[in-house]
Amino acid sequence: MKSTAKMVMIAWLVLMWVIPAFAATPYSSNANLAVQWLSSHQNIDGSWGAGDTKYPCTAEAVLALQAMNQRNSAYYWGISWLENNSPQNIDYMARRILALAPHGDNVIAEVASLQAAQALAQPGNSGWGLTLAYQGSPLDSALAILAYSQQGLTTNVPAALAYLKSSQLTTANDMGWPVAQESTSDPATTALVIMALA
Repeated sequence: MKSTAKMVMIAWLVLMWVIPAFAATPYSSNANLAVQWLSSHQNIDGSWGAGDTKYPCTAEAVLALQAMNQRNSAYYWGISWLENNSPQNIDYMARRILALAPHGDNVIAEVASLQAAQALAQPGNSGWGLTLAYQGSPLDSALAILAYSQQGLTTNVPAALAYLKSSQLTTANDMGWPVAQESTSDPATTALVIMALA
């Protein structure tokens, strides 16, 4: 009787280990090819992109590798690059938090800087701008809220959410969000705001 129970338990454990390997999604091969491409297009310094796009491209590449559970050399080089390059604005700071915190990095200083940069003194504009000197923007506000959410913070988030709701464009053909103060929506910003509101 004991041996039968033991065999059933072993069979159950083996099945629980094997089943996920057979449960690959129809997109697995596409995602794996994309990971290979991403890894092969990394800059020699560990970053991705060039110029002003280097910080966001690197953070997004690291997030993509995390999402695919690819803790490969490209991932660790990207992490190292982010750890060794200070963010110059709210966008970069929020992306740094989102990319480095799941790796186990201490992001307390970045979170404190993010909290200090929220434009709470401006009526109706309680979001984040590129820096404290800028008006709030949907892009920076959405990224900051996503970083807050990842860290489990709620301080002043209702004011920022109210700002995001009020900054949605309201024309019949355009109900998205602009990057900043533009009069047309940006697809990437709209996607980030939707994730922040969710």
